[in-house]
Amino acid sequence: MADLISCPFCDGKGHIDCPFCEGHNFCHINFGGRPHRGATLPCSVCKQTGKVPSETREWVAAGKELRQKRQQAGFSLREFSRVVGISVVDLSYYESGRKPVPLDKQALIDMTLNSF
Repeated sequence: MADLISCPFCDGKGHIDCPFCEGHNFCHINFGGRPHRGATLPCSVCKQTGKVPSETREWVAAGKELRQKRQQAGFSLREFSRVVGISVVDLSYYESGRKPVPLDKQALIDMTLNSF
């Protein structure tokens, strides 16, 4: 079984602060089709456990590097996803470290970025 670390997205709390609530007891924003009460939301990365596989550290570091290179090349997220043929959602997940970049996609990304 993989070693587990504290979730870097929720700091091991299992939930994140709602960016819209600002400390209010009720938020008018719907998440998953329903309003939520309180100023927190369940962390979708660790599934509210506060723990993720230790590989997540590398995914986050690689994602930050990918985002930096994409931005230095002058691409928006949407433009780059179109050029490389990756969905905006997947590219966003790769850049945030929520999931690793598959090797075949990494080759496409590297070729594209190295041509600019």
